[in-house]
Amino acid sequence: MTACGPSPTYDGSDLRPGTPSSRGRYDKFCNPLVASQHCHSRIAPGFGFGDPSLDPVAEDPLPPHWSRHNTEDLDLRHFISSAHLKVQLEHCYWEHVEQFPMHFGLTGFGHEFLDELVCVLAHARLHQLTSRDSTSGFSAERCAELLQILDSSKDHVTSDHIICLCARAWSMIMWQRFQDFYGDENCRISRYQAVLDDPVLTFRLISVVASWVSFNISRDYLLKLDRVFFDNIVYQIEWMSMIRDCISDWTDALRGATVLLLLHVFLLFLDSNKEAAVISAALSAASFVAAKILIHCYTPLQRMPARDAQDYLQSIQSPTFKFQFVALVFALPRALQFWGLLALLCNCALMFTRHFGHVAAIAVAAVSALVVLVFLWTTSASFNYRLTRISTYLSMRAIMFKAKVSEKWARFQSFTISFYFTRSNSGVGWMDEYSEKSESTRLLAEIPPDSYSSEKSLEWVV
Repeated sequence: MTACGPSPTYDGSDLRPGTPSSRGRYDKFCNPLVASQHCHSRIAPGFGFGDPSLDPVAEDPLPPHWSRHNTEDLDLRHFISSAHLKVQLEHCYWEHVEQFPMHFGLTGFGHEFLDELVCVLAHARLHQLTSRDSTSGFSAERCAELLQILDSSKDHVTSDHIICLCARAWSMIMWQRFQDFYGDENCRISRYQAVLDDPVLTFRLISVVASWVSFNISRDYLLKLDRVFFDNIVYQIEWMSMIRDCISDWTDALRGATVLLLLHVFLLFLDSNKEAAVISAALSAASFVAAKILIHCYTPLQRMPARDAQDYLQSIQSPTFKFQFVALVFALPRALQFWGLLALLCNCALMFTRHFGHVAAIAVAAVSALVVLVFLWTTSASFNYRLTRISTYLSMRAIMFKAKVSEKWARFQSFTISFYFTRSNSGVGWMDEYSEKSESTRLLAEIPPDSYSSEKSLEWVV
């Protein structure tokens, strides 16, 4: 809660409030982080934290209490460089200003901070409008609203309410910069640029089986979850969009399951297969229940802040299987609905076969399959992609087979021509060689079986 009362008294070194109540709250919240506005500039790159003797850049020594704390005692997040630490300290500083805006006294906030904030938000708005991978935590509409508020606040920089407003915006911006490793050589310049080391998913068989069972619905949800929680960061824009799309899908599945359950009423008056009717009705009811539970659980999470959404996804993510089981649960309403629809169609096919015979049923099934294939060919991009891959593979195999046949035929022709010219140059024609081979074969066939030794055979032939 923002303290907007009279300006407290200071001891001149660390902006410590003078009243006991304010001092107690202050010490609990951010006692070690009150090194004024230039606290982050007091830490030189490459030197230790909280040690004034290792800070040759600072003109004045750090406050005494800084040397008595380290990052673990201050509950700071893990950092990778001094630039990364500076961004985190500046985030802590703006959180302190948001909680105690009257520490500025009568000097006000300063136009330079407000002008820079306007520039940052304008850049974030332009980036959101012109790209889909902006690292800004604000949407284009939210940036426009903030710019409008800041434009009307330029003449009131001494107001504690305006100071609190700007400090909150700066705090959110600095937190986003800290997550993006702002100022570091390995900073994140795209929303989908991986900076952290993410272990490779080893148990992919679960995802493959779940995709087949759920008609590739779980695969789509898995891609959405991985995209929203990419590199362990959640952007509220994408989180709200994903939850809104999921609730819309579950609502459609809820309506479809209701329609399927109503269709089973007509099966009571027809000569249908009771087992197939029970299976389809049970699957439709399960789809209805799953959709209702998911809608009830995730409707309150639509407007969850980015930090809370990040903690939530971190808690439901498995270290081994990632979001595979979560995606399967998300896919249950639509998958169960499709299985119930297939069971209902099988029941209708059995009734059709019973009344019109097997030949008519096979003909209708073939026509239905052809219609489904044409529908997929004209509407499904993945189906067209698979057809293209199959046709390309067959074409390549045909080209390779033709090339092999041509190569063998060319080798045979080359061998025949070379053999003919070789025999012609030696004075023996092709027919003469054939006659010579035939005569040798005849003579070898006339050798008696008891004279197979090389010497006797040679003597007999001679």
